[in-house]
Amino acid sequence: MNLAFHIARRYLFSKKSHNAINIISMVSVFGVAAATIAMVCTLSVFNGFQDLLTG
Repeated sequence: MNLAFHIARRYLFSKKSHNAINIISMVSVFGVAAATIAMVCTLSVFNGFQDLLTG
């Protein structure tokens, strides 16, 4: 098993629920997810406008 993956899994799934690493990790995961959703929606709107303009 990869050492970095082992350490990340150990800190993410620790028994303490208020661990600072868990809080920071969850905030970063939600941030990446929100940015991805925003980019997909923006690209969908632009593709729709392009189809509308080109007919």
